[in-house]
Amino acid sequence: MFLQNAPPTQAKAQTPFAFPTFRSHFPFINQHSPPLPSLHFAARSLPCRSLNTIITTAMRILLLILLLSSSAAFAQKGVQTITIRTSAVCDMCKERIEKEMAFTKGVTAASLDVKTAVLTVSYKASKTDPASIRKALNAIGYDADDSPADPKAYEDLHHCCKKDSH
Repeated sequence: MFLQNAPPTQAKAQTPFAFPTFRSHFPFINQHSPPLPSLHFAARSLPCRSLNTIITTAMRILLLILLLSSSAAFAQKGVQTITIRTSAVCDMCKERIEKEMAFTKGVTAASLDVKTAVLTVSYKASKTDPASIRKALNAIGYDADDSPADPKAYEDLHHCCKKDSH
């Protein structure tokens, strides 16, 4: 195993192949530089926890979850539900009423049953009251229980949404 370029009198032994190292590609890193970080995971670097510490941590997390869920349950106590008879007659009425109720202050949910013309509204009692919800329904152009619709809003309704159309 001689080099082909070498003259026969000065034969040199060929050195075995060596893969280039990280340091050979970056000459500014020399032998005296600190060692490069290792990519190997060292299990000894993990903190050693006893079973008691793990159980205590798990109990604290469970207690925190219970406290947060109980506070969420208390927040729901201010929500009340009412039902209102309306003069709605079609699916277009349903879409319009539910959309407008979504923008009414304090209303959290509204659902109209078209067959019975009954609107079910969930609302925050601290933000609004049933009279305000009925007034908002009247302003859209629909009767709400015994309070009649606003005449101008009623005239602006689509012809199929008027009481006498069906």
